[in-house]
Amino acid sequence: MAAHKTSPRPNKSLKPFENRALRRAATEPRIMYVEARTSELAGTARIGRVTYSRTGGTLYYLGLSFQAIKGKASKANHEEIISGDHYWITAANPDGKDRPHGGPAIVEIDEDAREEYWTTIRQQPESASQATV
Repeated sequence: MAAHKTSPRPNKSLKPFENRALRRAATEPRIMYVEARTSELAGTARIGRVTYSRTGGTLYYLGLSFQAIKGKASKANHEEIISGDHYWITAANPDGKDRPHGGPAIVEIDEDAREEYWTTIRQQPESASQATV
């Protein structure tokens, strides 16, 4: 009688290399548009380096922690964990049209993100010293 062969159970604690690489990339800072959403439609806005938690569920910017708002969100997509204040946080756009719903007229760019924003994202290295959009 032949022995019944079973396939070995996969070790769920080991992830494929690609998944580890993606997780590692998710924790690296990204240049993003961050706008405070107050009672009016447009709040103050900045472009700066946002860091993700290892799992990607929490974003960190200027000492604040944010989590995504569940469900449909038309005016905000994140809330600050401690205060509950609403924010619109999204990747910076290459065309500079980051402001949803009109947004604020002036968007400040953090000094540590300026050069990369203008050279890599906007592809306008001649504007690298410009502090606002």
